[in-house]
Amino acid sequence: MGDVFGGRYERVDALAGNRWRVWDDEQKVYLACEFVDDAPGPLSGLLARIPTTAAHLAVPVVVGGAAGGPALVLSPLVGGQVLGDRLAAHEPIDVDNALEITDQLLAALTVLHGAGLVHRGIADHVVLLCAGRRPRVILGGLGGVAETADGTRDTRGLGAAVGTPGYMSFEAFSGAAPDPVQDLYSVGALLVQMLTGRRPSAGAVARGGAEVPAQYRGTPVGDFLGHLLATAPARTASASAARTELTAVRAAPTAQEPASGQRARFAEPFIVEDATPDLPPEWGTNGPLPARVSEHLVHVVRTPEAADPARPAATAGERPAVRGTPGRWALTGVLLCALAAALLLVMWLLG
Repeated sequence: MGDVFGGRYERVDALAGNRWRVWDDEQKVYLACEFVDDAPGPLSGLLARIPTTAAHLAVPVVVGGAAGGPALVLSPLVGGQVLGDRLAAHEPIDVDNALEITDQLLAALTVLHGAGLVHRGIADHVVLLCAGRRPRVILGGLGGVAETADGTRDTRGLGAAVGTPGYMSFEAFSGAAPDPVQDLYSVGALLVQMLTGRRPSAGAVARGGAEVPAQYRGTPVGDFLGHLLATAPARTASASAARTELTAVRAAPTAQEPASGQRARFAEPFIVEDATPDLPPEWGTNGPLPARVSEHLVHVVRTPEAADPARPAATAGERPAVRGTPGRWALTGVLLCALAAALLLVMWLLG
């Protein structure tokens, strides 16, 4: 049995993307969980701002979250595959599907930023592609959110994380106060990864940040990327403004045609398999299995036959009597029949 948190959430096994599967013993359901080792005190209140009907967001519930203590960020368990694993196992994603995924991420950020929050942890391991035949995105990794800086105080350190190397903007890397435009840079870096199949370099921020792939420069997609990856003053101002620009890019007749080089290919349709691992042997669809059932999965439990009360027990030094079996009597009969046949054969030969 795994660790139990809050008296009801039991850790079951590890999932992809720094997530765990836990069992809610009160609601009798499996949930996805992110463990935050050093949770800020206001984490629960910050995440409570997210509307429960928010699209493309893993709307979480926080357990614990005392200042400086561990917390569980819980969300529904959805079958699918994290984007990083998808890219590692396949070719780069084609432009149409990459832009669709980007649009859904921007929709999630529009809600998050509207609640006065900055994600700060956007990367390929926090984007879940739901199982199905078209791109459907859920943005997780909300354990490191922070409140948007209001200009009167420094909110650095509110979250447990400030970003993932390669996806962080220069200002986030430099320790600037949380700002929504930092998330937009991360979305741009993620779009470059989807189009090229290569994770952004952790050292790119020291060289001025991620760059637009050469084959997309001078195209609507390249211009859109350039606005997301620009330095903070020139970067797209908001997630909603980025969605508006993206809508125009997707409508442009040449949006999907790189200026040079081969176009990124991907098997059509965009099929996402459910990569959720099977449950461990001691767990079933309805929760933990009874101990007797768990033992039976490993070995067959036999119940010994009851002793015959009419038969006296053997005394010390005495060998217990061996009871005959039907198989032994059958063997004796076969031997007697063979002996009789041999005698008849001898008598016939002598006569």
